[in-house]
Amino acid sequence: MNSVSKKLTVVLILALMFFSSDSILAEFNLGLKTGLNISKLAGDVKPQYDIKGASKMTFAVGIFESLEYTDYFHIQLELLLVRKGAKSDEGDPFQGRVNLIYAEIPVLFKLNPLPKKKYSPALFAGAAADLLHSAKLIPDSPYKDVEIDDWVKKLDYCIVFGIGVDTDLGLGTLMVDGRYSIGMTNINDTDYDWDIKNRVFSVFVGFLF
Repeated sequence: MNSVSKKLTVVLILALMFFSSDSILAEFNLGLKTGLNISKLAGDVKPQYDIKGASKMTFAVGIFESLEYTDYFHIQLELLLVRKGAKSDEGDPFQGRVNLIYAEIPVLFKLNPLPKKKYSPALFAGAAADLLHSAKLIPDSPYKDVEIDDWVKKLDYCIVFGIGVDTDLGLGTLMVDGRYSIGMTNINDTDYDWDIKNRVFSVFVGFLF
């Protein structure tokens, strides 16, 4: 684990401790969300084995908890099922898709500069831990899918930031946000000297009860 990953681990642990010790001081609500991802793999890979490819569209779904410490400041804890990966570019040695499925746990620090409005803009940033559920190479050719769980590290750490709009609907809050997730871990777990990291842009729609 590199120094950045260690720092992100500390941030996540401290945030979870903060939840457990101080949640009684905050107003909290639960919600559901779903989203669309545009994911890719970034980094350095030898050209003859290039599997980074182009961006592909995937999905995410999950639950979240919002802790409101003041009208302006919230902490949002999420549990998401997220698809990441990439698809091949035309002319790449491998033609197909890399499918990575993660259980993602973001901890987001959220600022609402105009609270108590029907439409409230929001800014947020935080960190996320991704636990690998499965990894596959899916060729475009008639060949079978290849399980590559042993090629990919089981834990990834990400920095997450974005903007959103919260809409008060009376019975709950409709939440729409756009976010960018920067993977900080080299997920390559093979003997090749590759540096591969996840990059994901997401648009989420959620409802806070």
